[in-house]
Amino acid sequence: MSQFQTYGDLGETVGTYAVAKLLKTAETKLVLDKFALSESLPANRGDLIKWRRIRPFPVSTTALTEGVTPAATNIEFDSVTADIYQYGAVYRYTDKAADLLDLAFLNPAIEEASKQAALTKELLLWNTLKSAGTEFYTNGAANSSVNTPIDADAIRAVVQHLDRNNATKIAKMIKAGPSFSTEPIRPGYIAVGHCDLQRDLEEMDGYVPVENYASYQPVSPYEVGSAYGVRFILVPHLTPDLAAGSATTNGMRYTGSNVDVYTLVIFGADSYGSVALKGMNSVQVSGTKPQMGTPGDELGQRGSLQWKFWHANCILNDDWIANIRTAVTSL
Repeated sequence: MSQFQTYGDLGETVGTYAVAKLLKTAETKLVLDKFALSESLPANRGDLIKWRRIRPFPVSTTALTEGVTPAATNIEFDSVTADIYQYGAVYRYTDKAADLLDLAFLNPAIEEASKQAALTKELLLWNTLKSAGTEFYTNGAANSSVNTPIDADAIRAVVQHLDRNNATKIAKMIKAGPSFSTEPIRPGYIAVGHCDLQRDLEEMDGYVPVENYASYQPVSPYEVGSAYGVRFILVPHLTPDLAAGSATTNGMRYTGSNVDVYTLVIFGADSYGSVALKGMNSVQVSGTKPQMGTPGDELGQRGSLQWKFWHANCILNDDWIANIRTAVTSL
């Protein structure tokens, strides 16, 4: 059963549709949120949220002495906190629409508001991830030099970096549906980026397209393939930095006179945290019919629909996430 807030005084039918539509849209649009170390937002606990992880125990190579109990080692934790902020939007319509049209006229507006809410959360995460971890470049050492496409060596370099830093391959993700739970997946690192990257990935040595998977299922409708233990998810809303690359276009996609720079984020388990877009009061959707006597709208000429949610995200371990800055071959 959904824990989303009810839809104000627009009526049970419209309210049920609005809540279901927002949840369904969020499930299809959210990619990054599915792989975060997610926390639900408790009420009345302040404006900070904390993630804790246990520090790895050191290897013990000293032999025990007969009859002697070794000294105890403390169990230690690392804590990371993030500020919680609120996001939302309000949309208005007139009493004419409410009086002369069926309330179904709100359905397209509800759908668009649902997309807006989902993509707002997604891009908040994207802005955090694309500036985190270690940066790799398909050529050069800065965005301004980039003018070559992604290749197998770039992917292998990131995999080697993550492996050396004891990153763990992701073996579960947030489960679809209103409840806060996870489901198992085939272990692998996850890579996310813009859909323009697909052509160059397909031409990369070692790449297996999703339709050729034999024994496991894609983790997302947007998963396009895998290579070297990395599963690639490409979506149109994780946009590139236009004209941020080299002035030597080199057959790459460009804007103005400079190459567009794309970011491919590759990460392991528990590398970043996010407040889950699930659970009690995580998202509130409400609406108000035009009503006479409303302060500021005494004639009842304006109705509204609105959404809001609380959100926080942060990087939990920079060593378990990396960003490849790359160009894309112009078609």
